[in-house]
Amino acid sequence: MARLEPLSAQERDFAAEHHNIVYKFLHVNKFSIEDFYDIAVLGYLQGVRAYLSREKSKANIPFTVVAWGYMRAAVQQYFNKQDAAKRIPPELILSLDIMDEDKVFFDHIYEDQYMENVAIEQQVLETTVKAFPQMQQAIIWCKLDGMSNREICKELGILDGKFYREMNKIKATTERLIGRRKDK
Repeated sequence: MARLEPLSAQERDFAAEHHNIVYKFLHVNKFSIEDFYDIAVLGYLQGVRAYLSREKSKANIPFTVVAWGYMRAAVQQYFNKQDAAKRIPPELILSLDIMDEDKVFFDHIYEDQYMENVAIEQQVLETTVKAFPQMQQAIIWCKLDGMSNREICKELGILDGKFYREMNKIKATTERLIGRRKDK
């Protein structure tokens, strides 16, 4: 979610006056207040700012419609991030079920050399990604987090065309780095 700047006095008063909309949204959609309040209230505050900043919307659209739209978008973005995290393949799964009857624990766990290699690979990856421009770095990290192309476009606020141009640049740079392609 985008960083939310502090609200003005007018926005704070308006938000406090209509705060019950957050609870109604959570109740109607059967979301747990404990789990989803923080997510919904950030969307609500964005809705307050958007509603008060547009004079035309005040006359044509009720505030509840604007607030619900922003809260729904915030919750949807939360679920999208959760789904993206599920698509990341696990590196190592540790289970207590691997214990056998002779009380031999964790004999299938990799040795320290493996963990050292993982740390070195992570450091090399971070160093390599820093060689790319900022937009391409953001795309690479989103891809590594398991996000789809569409989710990346929404997250970074870019159009599909720009995304695919940046991906082609990433591929070309990567091919040059590993020696498969010569500079043109």
